[in-house]
Amino acid sequence: MATPMSSRARRRLALVLVGLPARGKTFTSRKLARYLRWLGHTTKHFNVGNYRREISGKEMDATFFDSQNQECTRTRDLAARLCMEDMLRWMEGGGQVCVPMSTGSLRRRCGWSRALRLSLSTCCSSALLLPSGCGG
Repeated sequence: MATPMSSRARRRLALVLVGLPARGKTFTSRKLARYLRWLGHTTKHFNVGNYRREISGKEMDATFFDSQNQECTRTRDLAARLCMEDMLRWMEGGGQVCVPMSTGSLRRRCGWSRALRLSLSTCCSSALLLPSGCGG
C-alpha cells in the first residue's frame, strides 16, 4: 500500500489542458498557473506549441498536423517529448504543479508515470469568441 506524501513540497500535480486550437487553453492554463502561484504552490506553464515552433518555425499549414504525414508526426512527437522531459526535470528539481497544454494528446505521446495527472478540456462554442481566438 502506498504511503501518503508527508509534506506539501513533495506533492506533484500535472494539470493537463488539451483541446482544439483557439479554445482558450493558453488563457486558462496561464490563469491557473497564476492562481496556484498566488496560493503558494511552485507552478509553471508548459506549452508544447512553443517547442514545436522552436523546432519547425512559426508558419505551419494544415498538412503539418495531418496524422498521415509521418515526418510531421515525428516532429510533433519530438516537441511533446521535449516538453515532457523539461516538465519532469522541473518537477524533480522542486516544482509542485505544472500546467502543460497541447492540441494533441500528450498522454499518448509521453506517458505520465511521475506525477498525479488531472486532465482538463476547454470548450468554447461561442460564435463571437472563436474568430478572435483564431486571429480573425
